[in-house]
Amino acid sequence: WEYPRVEFAELYADFVIDLADALHAKNKLLTVAVIGTKNKVTDDGDGAAYLDRALKAFDWINLMAYDYTSSNHSPFSAAQQSVDYWIKQRGVSADKAVLGLPMYARPSWRSYQEIVNENPNYACQDEVTYKGIKDFYNGIVTIAKKTRFALDNKLAGVMFWELEYDHADAKYSLVEAIVAEIKGESSNECQ
Repeated sequence: WEYPRVEFAELYADFVIDLADALHAKNKLLTVAVIGTKNKVTDDGDGAAYLDRALKAFDWINLMAYDYTSSNHSPFSAAQQSVDYWIKQRGVSADKAVLGLPMYARPSWRSYQEIVNENPNYACQDEVTYKGIKDFYNGIVTIAKKTRFALDNKLAGVMFWELEYDHADAKYSLVEAIVAEIKGESSNECQ
């Protein structure tokens, strides 16, 4: 759920540990998606609600390094701050951390696919004007840069919200940009 509350942190940790024990007994994994940084500006998420003992019970932890603000919600700096908080300050093992990437814009909440369908050149940008307001998202270049950042910091990987928002054409696809970066290739679309 989004998000456990600080006042219930002990109960949340107890629940997570019990659930992890039950799932692990059946050879199942338990994962979590946590807020990107210590405090989530766009709602009342608070990193302190995730006690260390709860974090240790998860098999991996998805860092939602998006929705950082209600407008420019996922700049590269949000990925850096997420890793700084969860790994460097909170002690989550890098090999348990998965960097979250958005496939939508804010404040419009339009999908990346919808944005690129409007103009294919938008695949290589991170902001457009939509209905007179700046609309922020992650294009191919930023997604590749964040993927490289995850690799360089030895994270478990990347995840994204959400697949159906990606572009179906491979030359504009964010998933293809992720795969190309992992393979050490570059996307030709934004060269």
